[in-house]
Amino acid sequence: MSIPITDNHIHVNPIGALGPVKTAMLFNRSGGTTMFVPNLPTWDLNPTEPNNHKKAMQITIKSVEKINNETPVQAFAILGIHPIAYDKMIKEGYSIKKAKKVMFENLELAKKYVLDKKAVAIGEIGRPHYPVNKEILDEHNKILEYALNLASDIDCPVQLHMEEANANTYNELYDLAKKTKISSYKIIKHYSNSEVLPSETHGITSSVNASKKLIKEVLEKTHSNNIKPTFLMETDYMDNPHYPGRVLGPRTVPRRTLDYIKKGLMSEEDAYIIHKENIEKIYDVDLTL
Repeated sequence: MSIPITDNHIHVNPIGALGPVKTAMLFNRSGGTTMFVPNLPTWDLNPTEPNNHKKAMQITIKSVEKINNETPVQAFAILGIHPIAYDKMIKEGYSIKKAKKVMFENLELAKKYVLDKKAVAIGEIGRPHYPVNKEILDEHNKILEYALNLASDIDCPVQLHMEEANANTYNELYDLAKKTKISSYKIIKHYSNSEVLPSETHGITSSVNASKKLIKEVLEKTHSNNIKPTFLMETDYMDNPHYPGRVLGPRTVPRRTLDYIKKGLMSEEDAYIIHKENIEKIYDVDLTL
């Protein structure tokens, strides 16, 4: 069996330490075949225009095209406006109304790019991973609901940036899925921990950080419950020269997958489901090896 290997959340940056092509080639030489690339926040991609969120999306579209044209890797763009952008605008003196308008406009732009086949999902969107006051959190939740409604309108997935998840988080997301009529499996909780059982996630998709410990744990949970893997794997690599290798390096997902197959912790069927079947179902794409 040929084994596809997908990193479900890996950033690229033309002004980073590696750049899009070198990042993709490191991934590929380690066995990787497919990358899903959410745009970094605009202040990382285009520091001279930190509020030009459209430019950040355009840079990522071009980076993905470059990967597809110049490497063996199949890459897909995921576009949106990071929740931290809202907090930055408030700190810069924007009114809540104006900041929310910027968020809505850029979410609508991301939706348009999906319709135009420039991206396959909206993301990463959501709410901050750090504590904020109730007023700010309420606004983030309104923005999140708006985004889910946009995605539901066109039946596209969303990748969510959120606080560290617990049972309440997945319950809340399930309720939002019902309210906005988006398929629960098309809500992808980026940077997930070990919540992968249907009883834990209510059908929300967990994109699991590909650390040795976490992947071993979610595989053991899957096998002990005699179910097929429902999760995805990711690195959240940022190509930030100030934080080399953060969060995990681009070689991690292929190396972890192949190592765990060799050790008998992951079967080839597990890998095929995680890296191809789940991906194709969620994103409605055809993966090539």
